[in-house]
Amino acid sequence: MGGWASEGSGRSPGVGDGFEPLCKLYGGNQQKVVLSKWIFAGPDLLILGG
Repeated sequence: MGGWASEGSGRSPGVGDGFEPLCKLYGGNQQKVVLSKWIFAGPDLLILGG
């Protein structure tokens, strides 16, 4: 087997490594990151408002 598959570049174009800085995300995606960090911290009580 040769070409790009053997070189380890099998990622799709435009797909990041999952570690984008929060400032590069917009709106709902920023909110998802912040919420997931709060949940991961394991709070005893998490109050969310709409």
